[in-house]
Amino acid sequence: MDIMKFEILEENDEVVKVDANQVHVKKSSGEYVIYTLKLDEADQVVDFNVFAITKGFGSIELSKDADLNDLAELWDSSDE
Repeated sequence: MDIMKFEILEENDEVVKVDANQVHVKKSSGEYVIYTLKLDEADQVVDFNVFAITKGFGSIELSKDADLNDLAELWDSSDE
């Protein structure tokens, strides 16, 4: 058995739904995030993508080859 612990929630965040390889999270700050797990041929998680809707002024940003530090910066900048 494999156990994957995905520590993505902060206080008052809510998992809205889990659908196949997608985890939908509504953050307490109002942002909405969809984490899409990337699986290999053996259905093992090898990576994930993040689609985040945050507060802002209509801009769209795409970060290719992002890492966990980029994800942390995303949440830090949306809290400002």
